[in-house]
Amino acid sequence: MLKQLLCSLQQFARMKHNEVKKGFYSCEFAASLIQSYTKSMIKALTIIGREAYTKKIQSEADKLCLSIYSGYKPPKLKLTKKKKVTRQSGIRSLKKCASRFGPQRAETH
Repeated sequence: MLKQLLCSLQQFARMKHNEVKKGFYSCEFAASLIQSYTKSMIKALTIIGREAYTKKIQSEADKLCLSIYSGYKPPKLKLTKKKKVTRQSGIRSLKKCASRFGPQRAETH
């Protein structure tokens, strides 16, 4: 899984690098797009419980960003406490989400 994620990140970075060469993006913006992509990847890994991969992925992203933009400064990683999810908190979260959208209504034409 890690190998596939790293390949995906490298491919994304290559595409952004090519787009910089063509003049579509500045180096800084391309690096920020790579970091955004990486952040989403890390968030997904955290959700599925694969935090062990995050350092390797962030490290690779930092290298890729530096290869595109020499002025790139790696972000400082925040260490967060993992919330304990209980059955009750899960139910409350679902109810809160459902209340935002209200009752479902059938469309009439």
